[in-house]
Amino acid sequence: NLRSNKAIQARNSGLPIFFGDIGRPEVAEAFNVGKAKIVIVCIADKQQVTRVVIALRRQYPDLKIFCRAVDADHRTRLQNTLNVAAMVPVLPEDTIMMTLPFGSAVLRSLGVAPEEVTAIIETKKREILLARSSLVMDEEAMLAQLGITNADEEDPAVREKLMDKAAAQRRRQALSKSPFVAEVIEDACPESLCIDEDEEIIDAEIVTTTQSDEEKVKSTKLAGEVEAGKASVETVAAAATTTTTKTTPVVPNENGPFKNETDAFQ
Repeated sequence: NLRSNKAIQARNSGLPIFFGDIGRPEVAEAFNVGKAKIVIVCIADKQQVTRVVIALRRQYPDLKIFCRAVDADHRTRLQNTLNVAAMVPVLPEDTIMMTLPFGSAVLRSLGVAPEEVTAIIETKKREILLARSSLVMDEEAMLAQLGITNADEEDPAVREKLMDKAAAQRRRQALSKSPFVAEVIEDACPESLCIDEDEEIIDAEIVTTTQSDEEKVKSTKLAGEVEAGKASVETVAAAATTTTTKTTPVVPNENGPFKNETDAFQ
């Protein structure tokens, strides 16, 4: 947290909370960050998250880091450049459960009695949970926050298969440059290990960045500076403003894991 008063409140409540700039090497050393099994960065500010993660990765190349990303572009850059399990804290847009409060409000505005609305919503919840186990829904949410989404498919069996395929493809993509990201995907979706490497993913959808050839050259140079510890926070933050788009369905090709993959940090 960036607010000292939150740390003070937590300390007064007896919690083992400390306040300091973890992006400073001496502070990280004082708290034995190098001995941690995992570091979790939950700051909501995009520039601060980027600064902290770059500092930690420079100082601890093998440290396992989870962090909160602000948007899909931010997540992709952190994952592909710094080997960080970056996640955007949102539920999948197509989760049916998210539409129930909306439906409840509509029914109430139409004059349906509150007790009847409650009964309808609860019945629908049970139907959804029976059709799709909470375990599957949790897996979908985790993968979606990692940037892996499936096609808009209502059939539970088809949805699960498409998600496994997309997870397998993203895992293979991450193996060489972002092994920790691949490890997190394996944990979230063990089935991704069983997908044939030659199987094409034609129904999955991934969020990627688009850029010109000139921007690719600049991005490659920037990635080298990050690795060498020479890139400034301002430079990386500025690069993180690249426009994001949703690609059309993608397929593997001989030049890389995805036909339309143009990540600005590679």
